[in-house]
Amino acid sequence: MPLSVDAAAPQFLDRAIRITPVVTVGEFRCTVGHPRFEDSGRIRQDCFVFPRLAVAIEHEHEAPFVANAAVATFYNAGQAYRRLAISADGDRCDWFGVTREVALDVVSSIDPAMADRAGGPFGWTRGPVDARWCLDERAFMRCLRSGASIDDAAVEERVIWWLVELAG
Repeated sequence: MPLSVDAAAPQFLDRAIRITPVVTVGEFRCTVGHPRFEDSGRIRQDCFVFPRLAVAIEHEHEAPFVANAAVATFYNAGQAYRRLAISADGDRCDWFGVTREVALDVVSSIDPAMADRAGGPFGWTRGPVDARWCLDERAFMRCLRSGASIDDAAVEERVIWWLVELAG
């Protein structure tokens, strides 16, 4: 007899769905009741995130802010942060990790002084998301999740393009 799964049980998912030599594309899903909701650990690599639900994010030593479909978040590798619930559904987002070299290249193209910043390349915690980028990101993620054949170069180009647009 198969085991039944309690639909109300706390859920947690943090997985890479595509890894290239330059970028990692992943998804994060966590219900409010899960023990890792508030603190899911330090960030593994420099990344930016497109939220799918509103959630409050508090980077270490910073005031909390609301991230949602109109506000992307930035994290430096090793950074501590916590999340606070806004939606009863918890946190759902897509994340895009980049190598430190890519992050530094993008940041230094905007402001060369930022490349030497202690703590990581991103000297900001969030940035506005144009509605067109949000739609593009959602379509891109649907393609990746469907198993569509997208070569590594195309994945890297799209992720780096978003990073440049968000950081600029």
